[in-house]
Amino acid sequence: MTASVGYPTLRLVRVRIENLYLKNMKLGEVLELQGIMLSEFYKMINKKAASHFKSNTKQR
Repeated sequence: MTASVGYPTLRLVRVRIENLYLKNMKLGEVLELQGIMLSEFYKMINKKAASHFKSNTKQR
C-alpha cells in the first residue's frame, strides 16, 4: 500500500478506528462499547453507509 508511493512499511499500528482511540489496548483485548460511545459509533457508521450507498447508486 505505502510502498507503491515510495514508502515501504515495516510495521503498521492501528491507533484508532474513526473517532475511537485504541490507546494502550493489548493484542486480543476487547473494548465493549456502551452508552454514548456505542450510540455515537452507530451514528458514524450509519452516516458512512448512507453516503456510500448514495455514491454507488449515482454511478449506475
